[in-house]
Amino acid sequence: MLARPFKLALPVLVAALSIAFATQVHAQDKVLKVGTLKLIHGISAYFYEKFVPAGYTVEVIPFESPTDGKNAVLTGTVDTCIHGIARSCSAPRRASRC
Repeated sequence: MLARPFKLALPVLVAALSIAFATQVHAQDKVLKVGTLKLIHGISAYFYEKFVPAGYTVEVIPFESPTDGKNAVLTGTVDTCIHGIARSCSAPRRASRC
């Protein structure tokens, strides 16, 4: 009679552990693509790696002009783009915010 509760608890335990480890695997694969201009005030993007949560990495993609960065955001090539000290573009809902 005592073995039956353990039989029922084992699948629940296995499911809970697999869910717990599955979320960690997805977080480790997350890459944030950040575009920036090839100017000195665009250097801040290269320091983002130090401030992102564990499991994330930052890939910095340099652009020659703001137009190239804007087009990259609109096409989904990058997640966000730095266009100067106080200007950045992002398209979380695919709407132009530039």
